[in-house]
Amino acid sequence: MHRYIESPKVFEFETQITEVKQVGELFHVTLAESYYFPEAGGQPADRGTINGMKIVQVIDQHPIVHVLEQNPGSASAKCIIDKAYRLENSRQHTGQHILSAVALSMFGADSSSFKIAEPYSTVELNKKLVREQLDALQLRVNEIILENIPVTSSVINDIENIPQTLRHSYNFVPLRLVQINDVDTCPCCGSHVLQTGELGQCFIFGVEPVKTGMI
Repeated sequence: MHRYIESPKVFEFETQITEVKQVGELFHVTLAESYYFPEAGGQPADRGTINGMKIVQVIDQHPIVHVLEQNPGSASAKCIIDKAYRLENSRQHTGQHILSAVALSMFGADSSSFKIAEPYSTVELNKKLVREQLDALQLRVNEIILENIPVTSSVINDIENIPQTLRHSYNFVPLRLVQINDVDTCPCCGSHVLQTGELGQCFIFGVEPVKTGMI
């Protein structure tokens, strides 16, 4: 498992640069250890710097690859993660888990994709909901936020311990599960808040039709 999962509150650290590879005009940098979140699961990569140089992308490989426009050198690395940006993405991601779980339980609408973006995130559902349903969905999501439910995660390392309901899609280990009490439990590699109350409030700003249903 990546270190950002094991230590989600690390936003500054020092380590060693293990490799710098120039790819075109960019530099692909690997570190002895990294706490940066790489783009994955609909969540954008962390923003930040290495030795004061801006990171333009973080690639989910083993080890994680940090893409910079400048060469950071080949010795030690002072690394800073944009805390505010990470926490906002964590709020958006947990909010999506709640919205998707409620849409499924209330209306049988499954989520087929999710993307965090500015100024808002999008969730694609496999069926269209009318305005009254959207209002009910938003109300229930905000009720769950106000309940300030704990958001926890666990890592399954034995394939025999994967729940039967997940084995048809997730037949591998290690597998990380994110749980929001009895609201939702699902595999996820993203960053999340610790309590639903950290989300503030959910607003459904609008919908657009797509081939699979609505977004």
